[in-house]
Amino acid sequence: MIAQHSTGPVRVWLDTAEVAVRTRTPEATVRSWRRRGIGPAYCRVGRRVLYDIYDVDDFILTGRMETTGSVFAPGPERPTVFVIDGAL
Repeated sequence: MIAQHSTGPVRVWLDTAEVAVRTRTPEATVRSWRRRGIGPAYCRVGRRVLYDIYDVDDFILTGRMETTGSVFAPGPERPTVFVIDGAL
């Protein structure tokens, strides 16, 4: 995880292994998503591939399904960043 400090808000960047942990999928699946253009947005910095944590969370949430009688209330009170297994 890389935190970028600038004059604006801190941006948190994840590498492929960290995205795999956050999405609970193998690294090979994350790489496959990237090749097929269906995964979270990413940036290339030289040979490194980095993902903005907010793009990863948006990708996770786009697959979220509401069911009848859901215990989750929609609305702004829901957090926008999730911590999974201690990873930020």
